[in-house]
Amino acid sequence: MPSISLHPADFDSCVTGKRIATATVSRASDGGTNEQAFDLLCAKVPSDDFESIDVLNKNGFQYVEGEIDLEVNLETTGIIEDTTSLRKATLDDLRDLKGLASESMRGRTRLRSPWFTTEDSDKMYETWIENAVKGRYDHVCLVHTDEADRVTAFITIRWLNDVEGRIGLFAVSEESRKRGVGSRLFEHAKGFCDSSGRKKLFVATQTSNLAALRLYQRTGGQAISTAHWYYKKPGRASLSSTNAQNESSTAEQPGASVLSRPCSGQNSLEHVKEVLEHGSLAGNGKFTRKCEDLANIQGHDRILLTTSGTLALHIAALAIDLKLGDEVIMPTFTYVSTVNAFTMRGATPVFLDVDYTSMNMDSSLVEGAITPKTRALVVVHYAGVPCDMNGLVGIAQLHGLLVVEDAAQGLGSTSEECALGSMGDIGCLSFHGTKMVTSGGQGGAVIVSNTALLKSVQNAYWNGTNRADFAEGLVPEYTWIGPGFNSQMSEVLAALLYCQLVVLPELLEHNRRGYAIYYDRLSALAERGEIALPTPPSQEHNAHIFHIKVVDATQRGPLKRYLKERNIASEPHYAPLHSTPPGRSLGRYLTREDVASKAAVQLLRLPLHVGMTEREIDKAVLAIEGFFDGRSP
Repeated sequence: MPSISLHPADFDSCVTGKRIATATVSRASDGGTNEQAFDLLCAKVPSDDFESIDVLNKNGFQYVEGEIDLEVNLETTGIIEDTTSLRKATLDDLRDLKGLASESMRGRTRLRSPWFTTEDSDKMYETWIENAVKGRYDHVCLVHTDEADRVTAFITIRWLNDVEGRIGLFAVSEESRKRGVGSRLFEHAKGFCDSSGRKKLFVATQTSNLAALRLYQRTGGQAISTAHWYYKKPGRASLSSTNAQNESSTAEQPGASVLSRPCSGQNSLEHVKEVLEHGSLAGNGKFTRKCEDLANIQGHDRILLTTSGTLALHIAALAIDLKLGDEVIMPTFTYVSTVNAFTMRGATPVFLDVDYTSMNMDSSLVEGAITPKTRALVVVHYAGVPCDMNGLVGIAQLHGLLVVEDAAQGLGSTSEECALGSMGDIGCLSFHGTKMVTSGGQGGAVIVSNTALLKSVQNAYWNGTNRADFAEGLVPEYTWIGPGFNSQMSEVLAALLYCQLVVLPELLEHNRRGYAIYYDRLSALAERGEIALPTPPSQEHNAHIFHIKVVDATQRGPLKRYLKERNIASEPHYAPLHSTPPGRSLGRYLTREDVASKAAVQLLRLPLHVGMTEREIDKAVLAIEGFFDGRSP
């Protein structure tokens, strides 16, 4: 069976002062497995190597970021007439170089919190750049300078052999960006490689670094592979051992579980490569349209892809034209993104208590919360379980209120055969990395069902301009109309999203089956009064989250620790918003029995995702039973 081998990462360890190991997955172990000898384990795997990704996930590794490797076209786009500001770096440049390396790389690469401190990152890149200037590790450092000969950009190159090179670091100072400095230095580097006899040049960058991807695409770069980085701090789960006895034990007891795991989708590499070679990286291209078409098929009206579900909520709040002091009704048990979008427009949140089983808004409290100042009703479908939309929409229409659906967790769920997010005036979806379907870790969508609000949504979406009218030929040019956001999802992320949307029915079937297994096998504990179960299995909801409530709330913490000791993930969820300092100062709370406060300290989420097996569910169930029976499962 596949095992994980560890090899010391000498360079990374040397410059950060941490004991870092490179982890590889293989059937024949060729390294050590003593993870306690290291502070951090790092693995880089091809994005389509699902077997290795599965092994890493089961052994407690966490996804950090995606990476694209490209081959650079060494043909320069033109002659650089003035090369006085372009030269090789010298030791006299080190102070400028180190400062620029720290400034440019901090928080933007895989050396980020919580895995590395700011000091770790600064030390790594300062050491890297110094070695490059001295011809070690990377063999050359080229710089762009200003009129005072201060470094404003640099690029390092390592010779792989006599005919190939690889770009290591590439940074441009903040004040020099969008002025052609990076492009000039990059062209100079290509010419330098060519004059040095190199025939090929490679470069890797994060999938989220659109500025770099645009530059490489514009100059003829070709994507050749994509990969994912995974990290683990030792102690989260034991690695698979290579001896027969431990292999048998590992087979019976899978590695550490995770609450959620994104789906990689089909043909993701090919689609991303297609975008980089032929598409528009900014978005609104082929894959954006394909995603919109699939969403329409699934029951959504006009849909606009955004960079996050949070941004979709902000667009909705702006589009409904809230005024200072307007009241917005919403459940108290939801994520802060829901309330922030509306309070930032000057609205007063009116928090309602929730139903104990579903954790959705208690609809019986809505009419009592309505005042002359009430402007909108914000409906949140917790865990993908639909609220009583017909009843809530009916109340809203009776009182002249707008309905905004926060369906961040509701993709694939329906109510009365209508897709969640499409039953109110405006709906919001999320494609965050914790969701069943994700667009590369972040993403969302805003859905417009009320055509009277379409123009307002479009203007807010397109940076406060009438660009949508311009695209339809209604105006000769577009201009600023009012406030708005830079909202458009990049085409790279749309390509990743499309790969998953096409298999959404299979993902839903898998999660619903796992949800039903949990529900059935934990029913005995519920009947004994130890736990309370969530909404029963249904083809209406997407089974996004399976949670239990520990009836004796004082036992939730001990149960969580008990599960952790057995490598089973579990987590609470939100603190009711009315109980937070901003909630108390900005809003008011309507309740009869304060169900939300009681349930919030009982609720515990259990692992459920598209890569989960029935045996892993059994392991979790047995452990929960063991805790309440006072025995080790």
